[in-house]
This record gives sequence, structure tokens and C-alpha cells, in this order.
Amino acid sequence: MEKKQEKNEKVHFKCWQTQKCVVFLKRTDKEEGETMLQISLKAARVNANLRQIDVADKMDVDVSTIIKWEKEKTAPRWDQFKKLCEIYNCSTDDIFLKTRYA
Repeated sequence: MEKKQEKNEKVHFKCWQTQKCVVFLKRTDKEEGETMLQISLKAARVNANLRQIDVADKMDVDVSTIIKWEKEKTAPRWDQFKKLCEIYNCSTDDIFLKTRYA
């Protein structure tokens, strides 16, 4: 019997530090039946209390690149994604990207 694929669901929370609304994506792992909450790149940056220009400086990229990543117009390379996670102090599993790395 084939398992029914569950859709991603957006869940809104308020960050207790900034009182800004952050969006988590609730994903269900089809194989293990686990529900994971993943945060968007923008929410991770907000939670790290950083501005886009701060992240761009640390990443040595233009601020327009950070904006494109946050709006999911482009995706960071794997090495850039790992560096973002270090800057945001979170794991690669915590952040949702349309492009998933193997």
C-alpha cells in the first residue's frame, strides 16, 4: 500500500526575543512518519538578530544575494549554506530550502 504524501504546512510563531513573526515549515517525513519544523532563511537571520547587510558582509557576497536567497529566487551553494548555518547558529536540518542537498 502506498503512503499518502502529506503537504508542507506553514506554521507561524512569534519570536520571543524580537516579537517578530517567523514562519516555520512543518514537514512530515514520509518514511519515518516524523514531523519536523524547519525555519526559513529569513527567520533564521531574524532570530540571530542580524541584518541582511551583516550577513552579506560575513558571507562576502552582495546584499542582493542574501535577498534572493531569502525570497527563494536562487539558492546558496552547499558551502555557502553551511556557512549561513554557522552564522545563524543552527544546523542544516533546521532551515528549509526548496533545494535540498543530499
